[in-house]
Amino acid sequence: MDINSISGFSAHSDRQQIINFCRNLRSSPNRVLTNHGEEKKCFQLASTLHKALHIDTSAPQNLEISRLN
Repeated sequence: MDINSISGFSAHSDRQQIINFCRNLRSSPNRVLTNHGEEKKCFQLASTLHKALHIDTSAPQNLEISRLN
């Protein structure tokens, strides 16, 4: 697994800052997983990102497996 550091991203970002961060990435991600915070809020953020950026998103449940390619 490769590990990359993301400068300019705060663990304390709010919803709009996360959306703006994803929107302003140099290249659009293939998929975004939301996994921090309340279950409903993670699902809502994943849904918003999907609608706004037209990318695959998901909010995995606890112990759910996601294959990363």
